[in-house]
Amino acid sequence: MRHIGTIPDAELAARFQDFLIAQGTKCRLDDDAGGVAVWVYDDDRVTAARVQLAEFLAQPDDTRYREAREQADSILREEAAKRKAARRNTVVM
Repeated sequence: MRHIGTIPDAELAARFQDFLIAQGTKCRLDDDAGGVAVWVYDDDRVTAARVQLAEFLAQPDDTRYREAREQADSILREEAAKRKAARRNTVVM
């Protein structure tokens, strides 16, 4: 997991996280002294995520970032359903 940058506002950080999730990039946000730290899990996506962060910080109100919320929610619901199904298939002895 790599730190790709910090976003000063929590609402903007959540918007960027939604965008990354919609792009297929698994990430995490952590509160930081200067705002919200953005972490990317996959090392292969770090460079692209840093470029996307710079673009986001230049234009955080762009429609592509605002519209990512629905897609990210859908992806997260799908992942939760898969985890739930996997737990049902687990046998505890």
